[in-house]
Amino acid sequence: MLGNLLTRVWEDLLGRAAGPMKFRFVLQPAMAIFFAVRNGLQDAREGKPAFPALKRRAKLQEIKQQLRARMLDATPDTGTWLRAVVQGHFNYYAVPGNLDSLGMFRERVLSMWWHVLCRRTQKRGVTWERMIAIAKRWLPSPRVLHPYPAQRFAAHHPR
Repeated sequence: MLGNLLTRVWEDLLGRAAGPMKFRFVLQPAMAIFFAVRNGLQDAREGKPAFPALKRRAKLQEIKQQLRARMLDATPDTGTWLRAVVQGHFNYYAVPGNLDSLGMFRERVLSMWWHVLCRRTQKRGVTWERMIAIAKRWLPSPRVLHPYPAQRFAAHHPR
């Protein structure tokens, strides 16, 4: 039964390729593959990561290295710098439906900062309660900064 179904589907596909849609049937997947490979090679030449998750991970690694370099700086100085970094990330990625990702980014930055603050001394490190207070002071909370286009348009051009 399954073999007959697969045979029939395969014959239908071959029949379509020979019919009036042959040009589109062949050209459309070929062009998709061509542009995917071209864009992938261009991104590779520019050093861009292939996937957004890799891009986010690379950004977090960069922040981690900077935090290690700023380990002995005063907390307000590091907090001011981290506020600018996190707010810049939010300014770009704060669209509806992305708040969970923004919250996770903030939590990861906070966790990395906590680890750096704990490594500054051989005594007991910063407690997590103290770290939450520091985060409230220095790190912005995620919120939607770019509403849906229909809402933005209605706000500027009421009808």
